Amino acid sequence: MLAATLRLPWQLRRGRAWRWVWLAILVVLPLVAAWRVSLTPAQTLGVALVAVAVWWWWVQVDSLLAQNHPNHARLVPGQRRSLRTALLAHATLAGVLAWLGGAIVAGPGLEWALWVLVGLPVLAWTQRQPWIWLPLSLMSLLPFAWRAAAVRFAEAPALLWLPALAMALVSLLTLLGTGSASHRRVHARLQRWRADARRNGEGRSLAVTARRPWLRTLVTPFAWPDRWLRRHVLARPTSANAVQRLDLALQPQAGAPMVAWMIVLVFGGLNVALMVGEVLRPDLAWARLVDGGRLGLCMGLFGVVAGMPIGRLTLLWARRREQPVLALLPGAPAGAALAAALERRWRREAVLLWLLGGSLVLVIAMHGSPRSLHFVGGFLAAALPLGVWVETRWRTMHGKAQTALPSIVLFGGSLAAAMTAQQFAIPPWVCLPVGVLLHMAAVQLRGAPGAAVLPLGRTALGQPAL
Repeated sequence: MLAATLRLPWQLRRGRAWRWVWLAILVVLPLVAAWRVSLTPAQTLGVALVAVAVWWWWVQVDSLLAQNHPNHARLVPGQRRSLRTALLAHATLAGVLAWLGGAIVAGPGLEWALWVLVGLPVLAWTQRQPWIWLPLSLMSLLPFAWRAAAVRFAEAPALLWLPALAMALVSLLTLLGTGSASHRRVHARLQRWRADARRNGEGRSLAVTARRPWLRTLVTPFAWPDRWLRRHVLARPTSANAVQRLDLALQPQAGAPMVAWMIVLVFGGLNVALMVGEVLRPDLAWARLVDGGRLGLCMGLFGVVAGMPIGRLTLLWARRREQPVLALLPGAPAGAALAAALERRWRREAVLLWLLGGSLVLVIAMHGSPRSLHFVGGFLAAALPLGVWVETRWRTMHGKAQTALPSIVLFGGSLAAAMTAQQFAIPPWVCLPVGVLLHMAAVQLRGAPGAAVLPLGRTALGQPAL
């Protein structure tokens, strides 16, 4: 039973694209850390060991929680004991790897061992009780909280590792349920989330607001642009807005108006906060704050803006049920004409969103050092032509689309360009025109699509419909 428990995580993930995602992350993280803080090769290896330990621990806890079915915990003899044994074995392996990596980076000591003893149970419990991410996210906005914890750990007496180890063991041993009512509720919630993930991949996603009507009131301040546009367009169906109505039927849950509004709220709000802060507290090191957050700003902008084009890869393949309806819409183009019209509309949306978000992020970067400005300029310049490559994949799908590779290529290429621009001090007024020219050249070289884009005109096997 223990051997089967240990084999199951890799059997479930065999042949999936997750391996490439984590491989890229595990390669990029140490290299980025080495570049940011000038680590030695040995320290870079230490960071890689910590990343591998976190990845290993996360995968194993996810698998063990999936196997910890309430009925099995009560009815299968020895199943829960086997899961606990596997959990402690993986905790030991992940803890040793994490401590060894931390010792290589910062030197061996009690402080890093305490971080490991606290971090492993917390990371495990976030998978069973996701609300734990809320206080962790709030702490990430308060750097002094982490500094205070680091000081406490550094000044802790040597005997503190015994109660810390005991608390870690208790937390891990109580992670797996015994089939109680609370365990059943937790398991049912995890099953709902996995079912939602499967439906999203098949294009049968159900909005959270549909299951929780009270959430509609909470999201109204953010979703009102999409609702207004949908009501306005659908109230006046004409041949002129046929492509726009097709886009409304095919788009993810967040359309371009809502994304633009979110960009204004988030990055515009950061600009206002910086300006107010510099006026009220000019003695604070605002430039250092911006410099430290330049990568996070680019990641946030990427997550907001790139979600639409990457999300369409899965959505266009999955939502084949609308084909008869789309074919009957009045005045709609067909075949290659439809594909070209949709691509032009999506490309305009992508460019406008990047211009809006990029302008606001560049203004934020101006509050920092020139290195931040160079970094952001390089990131934005590379994202435009790489986005054309993502659009091209819409034409070449022959099965359920995988979004991992486009995400890695788009973000990794933009990050490499940002690091190059910062390293060689290339200003944005040089990077951005080059990015625009490359974008225009990529569009011209690609040309117009010669066949229908999914879902209209294709069958489940990816062949043209008869």
